[in-house]
Amino acid sequence: MICSKNILDGDNESEADSTVIQGDITKNITWILAGSPYIISDTITVDEGVKLTIEPGVIVKFTDYSALIIKGQLLAEGNIENEITFTAWDDDFGPYYEDSWVGIMFDSCVSEQSLMKYCIIEKSVGWNGLSPVLIKDCSPTISHCTFRSYMPLWDSGGSYMLCMGDSKPLIEYNCIPQLISAYRGSGIHSINGANPIIFNNNIEYDGVNECWAVDGGGFLNGNYLFSGINNDTIVDLSLGIPVDEIGDGVFNTISTNEPPGFMNVDGITNPRSTPNLLDW
Repeated sequence: MICSKNILDGDNESEADSTVIQGDITKNITWILAGSPYIISDTITVDEGVKLTIEPGVIVKFTDYSALIIKGQLLAEGNIENEITFTAWDDDFGPYYEDSWVGIMFDSCVSEQSLMKYCIIEKSVGWNGLSPVLIKDCSPTISHCTFRSYMPLWDSGGSYMLCMGDSKPLIEYNCIPQLISAYRGSGIHSINGANPIIFNNNIEYDGVNECWAVDGGGFLNGNYLFSGINNDTIVDLSLGIPVDEIGDGVFNTISTNEPPGFMNVDGITNPRSTPNLLDW
């Protein structure tokens, strides 16, 4: 990996100073606030056995079609005053687009130590139009994060987070909005046996175009699932039948609410009628 100080075109020095990242990350490194924003000009990988630490307040900007792949460890821990932002290079990003950065993939990473906390993930086109955050065969923690401005491909469904294979990540205290122009989309989607623990999140879903807050797997506890239809807020308080309090993937719990907030999940307990306080 090569980090070089770069002065981009522009008169505003605070906006022009940046650190350009080129090449895979092959040794432990920290992206410090003084070097922010960090510009990712191509897809980079954090190699196995390597840790990337990102300080609170850092902004990471991605050029079109670039991505961050974690095979080692990511420690991106912001705080309530200084969130870490992962965003597109183009500040003029709009809701209808084709080109943008791809997303963040946890690929068989060091699960018990990888963490995204108090992060903003925005303006991504998603992995093959599927998800800005993809978790494959590992179990990182995604906590107190805010997702926004992601529009999946119309025919792909899409989700803000996609969990695949042998994955059991902890997904807690996040704010996940309704997908933009989604059909058969979801906030959190699981396939191939993935079984995330989904705890105390606020998740908005469409409720019209066969969209759900959560589908395909996962054990839900203490979440606020809500849909806005005809300017009314409809909260899903359904426990589903049966309720699996372990989350071992045995049951196939389906929402009895109208519109349904979840589908084919492993279990639901303690659904909330009011939003969680996400700054706990």
